[in-house]
Amino acid sequence: MKALRNLTLVLLACTLVFVSACGKSGVAEQTPSAKTEKPSDISQEGQEPSANGDAADPFGKYEQPVTITIGKEILPDDKSLPSGDSVENNQYTRLIEDKINVKVKAAWIASVGDAYTQKVGLSISSNDLPDAMVVTEADFRKLSKLGLLEDLTDVYNTYASPKLRATHDSTKGMALESATYGGKLLAIPNVFTQVESSYIMWLRQDWLDKLKLEPPKTVDDLQKIAKAFIDQDPGGNGPGKTIGFTGAMVEGNVADFQSIFAAFHAYPNLWYKDASGQLKYGSITPEAKQALEKLREMYAAGVLDKEFALRKDFNEPAVSGKTGIFFQKWWAPMWPLNDSIQNNPKADWQAYAVPLDSEGKYNTRLLPASTQFVVVKKGVKNPEAIIKLLNVEAEYAVDPELDPNVNPAYWPLRVVFAEADIVEQEYKTMKKLVDGEIKPEDMEEKFKPFYENYLKYKENPTADIGAWSSVTAYMSGVASLTGPKETVPTAFSGTTKTMELKWPSLIKRELEVYNKIIMGVEPLDSFDTFVEEWKRTGGDEIMKEIEAELQS
Repeated sequence: MKALRNLTLVLLACTLVFVSACGKSGVAEQTPSAKTEKPSDISQEGQEPSANGDAADPFGKYEQPVTITIGKEILPDDKSLPSGDSVENNQYTRLIEDKINVKVKAAWIASVGDAYTQKVGLSISSNDLPDAMVVTEADFRKLSKLGLLEDLTDVYNTYASPKLRATHDSTKGMALESATYGGKLLAIPNVFTQVESSYIMWLRQDWLDKLKLEPPKTVDDLQKIAKAFIDQDPGGNGPGKTIGFTGAMVEGNVADFQSIFAAFHAYPNLWYKDASGQLKYGSITPEAKQALEKLREMYAAGVLDKEFALRKDFNEPAVSGKTGIFFQKWWAPMWPLNDSIQNNPKADWQAYAVPLDSEGKYNTRLLPASTQFVVVKKGVKNPEAIIKLLNVEAEYAVDPELDPNVNPAYWPLRVVFAEADIVEQEYKTMKKLVDGEIKPEDMEEKFKPFYENYLKYKENPTADIGAWSSVTAYMSGVASLTGPKETVPTAFSGTTKTMELKWPSLIKRELEVYNKIIMGVEPLDSFDTFVEEWKRTGGDEIMKEIEAELQS
């Protein structure tokens, strides 16, 4: 599951039109939105706000160099920097210096992961912050409470570029709200592409067609089709050797069972607000018990993989042809289904946004609009320099003049600014290309890689695995998510004081109970005992802390 979470980050903004530019080190490049005029063509160098409050130039170049210090996260094994370049001197820092005359100095450098987290924690505890750094929501809230952050409200309103604003606006206010504390904008948030929120069913269409079955809609349909795949063996695995469907729950994350839970209006591991505005934790609701009852039934019937709780790689059965049903995100054709096609070019994987609930609706959670926050130390001399730097990052992230082989992680304050619905926007354009509504000679430059892949796919769908992956990811994966859906937004994704102490044990217990109920090791009603235990051993206290956080 850890590998899956890492891949999600890799593909976060790695939409098809820019797949080829994803760094081989595993950091996704930002995705461009609509074509805009370059800021170097429209800015007036050196413009600053006038006394009467006129807006300043988001790309105004300082007459004298302005230096800012940053805390920098790096990939220790990355070798993409040319000889002589460094964190403080590379194509990205030089571009920033050229455009706005801002120099970057690293106050400290730490490797991605725990080392960086510890360094941020040390900076906070010692009150020795760099001018700017990228932090999690938990650390953002901690810094906000301590009063260590600069109020960026006016600075953002004055200096944020049109592209940066459009990115935040695409979340309908949720991104900036997540970075607001005590009525003040205390950070610049990234934007998470919301298509990443949903797991969908990837199905062997060739198996379905061979058995002359209709695509599934409900959980019961899923069960019937999975049983037919086992009993009638359209994949030729041998009698009873096909796995109905598989999945995994690790560290309390229901992952690929998420869609089944959602069909019962259950959202494990999610803090959300119900229709009345009451805070809920999705793992302890009556609806979660109903979903567990169904999974328990399917496990007992042999439809759910008997090895799901032990399997190290729950994708393996799909790749090897042992199952024709599994749940994954829209980019599954890029990984792991590309390996399935490599093994069997006749495999026809298609995506469906199912199962539906009792009213025929597809339900899905919405991940946080923002997961990273650029914070600025209180009292910094030129806070607008950080906004300008982010403007440049957002505008020039995919500049063709930059060397694509240099990892984009070397942007000084590396966060992804992709519009929340950028993937769906691109799909709509791609569909118009496929349907002939846009002529090839009229398409934007960035869509040429897709169209070239589509022509290869049209001639022979699986002759070129890369073409199959990219076309199927969009024209089946994303396409399945463009229909009506009911969404449940994340209300809280940070960490409270009690969570720091008790959450690991609560999550461990949750995973244990869920797995035992599904496998029939414990009775279904042990769920009720678990809920009472969860509340008593820290859950209620955490709930109160989160409610207080949401009011701040």
